[in-house]
Amino acid sequence: MVEVSFWGMLLCLVTPGLHAAAAATAADDTVSQHQQPRGHLQPLGAHAPPTGKVNILHEVPHPVDFFKNYVKPSKPVVFKGAGKFLPSFEKWTDTYLRDHFGDLEVEVELGKKENRSQGLVSLTLNEFLDTYEEDDIYLVESIKAEMKGDVGLLKCLQCGGFTRLIQDAIIWYSSGDTMSVLHFDNVDNINCVLDGRKELFVVDKKDSHHIDFDRLEEGYSSVDVTNVDMLKYPGLRDIPYFWVDLFPGDCLYLPAGWPHHVTSSCGRSLAVNVWFAHSPWFDADSCAETELSEFKALTQYPYSSSNEHLRSKILLLAADYVEFTETDMWNLYSDYFGSKNQLHKV
Repeated sequence: MVEVSFWGMLLCLVTPGLHAAAAATAADDTVSQHQQPRGHLQPLGAHAPPTGKVNILHEVPHPVDFFKNYVKPSKPVVFKGAGKFLPSFEKWTDTYLRDHFGDLEVEVELGKKENRSQGLVSLTLNEFLDTYEEDDIYLVESIKAEMKGDVGLLKCLQCGGFTRLIQDAIIWYSSGDTMSVLHFDNVDNINCVLDGRKELFVVDKKDSHHIDFDRLEEGYSSVDVTNVDMLKYPGLRDIPYFWVDLFPGDCLYLPAGWPHHVTSSCGRSLAVNVWFAHSPWFDADSCAETELSEFKALTQYPYSSSNEHLRSKILLLAADYVEFTETDMWNLYSDYFGSKNQLHKV
């Protein structure tokens, strides 16, 4: 067990609520014409309280209901306690990981505050475990084949075509106090917290126009999430957002295209997520042939072609079409690839 000082423990208890407290305080602030915009040079979310709440379910839904109520309408949802069905939730102590996977080589980010420019270093998992509690490092990598038996798909993904759309599964491992950039993903995501606590600032994709994605090709904004310059990024002054708290065992479904910023509390932080391409169609026939369970290991499901990732991007662009013709599809392909000259109609 890691020894933590009294003040270190107190900081861990207080830190997770700092962003939320700042947001609550912001509602009471008044701003005159001679003052800076509310939330200026403060953490992201300090400009105003959250405008809504993400739905919380205490049972993982059937794939039919998951698709109908959340995937198709692009609506996030928290599955409270669902991560406890993953064997990794109980198994993945530091000792277990050292004993079973310690010799595996992993890529480790140098820096727990993401800026998309920090370097990477290759370590064995044992070497990471030796130093991660003291060093400013963050293990973010595809889950190794040897580890896939301990992670997998929740019930909501086990039929309907989801199993053909799996893109990757990632481990997120640190001593806490991690911080992501404000970004979006082009694929759907279910993230399960195994240890520690995560907080997310989440923006509906319909409100993403408020954000200056000055690194659009890479899907993120270079705004400093701890010290937001409201003069440089004026769209963030009135951006509506959701606040999501995830505790050990909680899983979040986050649809493709929803901007978000993630922090973790101090202390051991471990999570896994599955990325899958977004689809507007559901294969109901496959559910009639599938026996569902609370968990099925990733070893049963090969990852899909990267073409599914591309198709997901194109379908996101097509979301606003009332009717979608073959001509519309080619126009979208042309718009997406035009400057890259990567696709030609033959």
